[in-house]
Amino acid sequence: VKQGAYTPPDDIFFVDSHIALYGGFEGSESSLAERDLVAHPTVLDGLGSSSSLMRVGSASDLVEGAVSGVRVDGFVFRGSRFFALNSNGELEVTRCRFEDNERTAILSAGGGLRVSQSSFVSNGAHGILAQANGVRPPGIDIAQCVFAGNADSGAFFGARVANLEIDVRNSTFVANGGLGGLVLEYDEDPNTLAVTNTILWGNEGGATVQSSQLALVPVGGAGSTLELTLEHDCVEGWDGSLGGAGNFGGDPRFLVVPGADGIAGTADDDLRLAPFSPCVDAGKNSAIALDGADLDDDGDRLEPLPVDLAGFARVQDVVWLPGQPAEAPPVVDVGAFETPRLRQRPVDPR
Repeated sequence: VKQGAYTPPDDIFFVDSHIALYGGFEGSESSLAERDLVAHPTVLDGLGSSSSLMRVGSASDLVEGAVSGVRVDGFVFRGSRFFALNSNGELEVTRCRFEDNERTAILSAGGGLRVSQSSFVSNGAHGILAQANGVRPPGIDIAQCVFAGNADSGAFFGARVANLEIDVRNSTFVANGGLGGLVLEYDEDPNTLAVTNTILWGNEGGATVQSSQLALVPVGGAGSTLELTLEHDCVEGWDGSLGGAGNFGGDPRFLVVPGADGIAGTADDDLRLAPFSPCVDAGKNSAIALDGADLDDDGDRLEPLPVDLAGFARVQDVVWLPGQPAEAPPVVDVGAFETPRLRQRPVDPR
């Protein structure tokens, strides 16, 4: 889809099975690799509509069938209530921005959802709201995304059916309101949540307690069951009670939060890490998600993500002094952004 702003006919775009939608074209490209998403944004704008801007599958899919093989890559979504997945199939979203929508950015009523290399900023409810529809349990993977300034939560996962499987890697949740950064309701059947290499900071109105960043809510009484894996995460208020290896609660030291508008969680924040951040070189390399979207266009979808959310090399060590002895293999940073190499030791301004 060529650059420009598009509004849907009859207030909604419908997408059917086995469709891949790509935005970010100037119009003269001959391959996906030639796109420049920053220079040539493709914007789907609901202009304040009360309807969903894009719906994957029709209402009948909730009961009768599944929409599968749908990929949405390289779009900006704004000015609507939500992007809806009304199916039991599979949806992949990558290199997209969801900003200033009236309500939730992505509403999933079931099925598999994979979101990578995307940002959810200043939406009127949740960044992602996922609740199974009772037909089959959803699998949800989130990799290298930013959730900032969403009114109700960064991401909310509700347990209307058993066996929720959620995996979050190298993402940043900051200044989300309402219920907190990452929220999970779980019941008495097996549910799993794995969060690795991720920052959860300043959520639920700037609260500094652990439960405001990662809210785990049992809704099945005494029998509620959750298999929780937390590794190499930066969680404000971290007290160690949730276990896991390599987790910590030090200030991530973002470059600029809040930005010029004085409000944390808006588009003018800079969520990259200062070189003296405790999140630099503090992640787990083996937990980097696979490059299923082929972000570097090399045809290898089984390699670890090669670039960060800004498009720079994903794994870099900060080198303080030239000529120092050979170092160990580079270690990934925690969060959605990687700090580049430096030639001299930076000065912490604190």
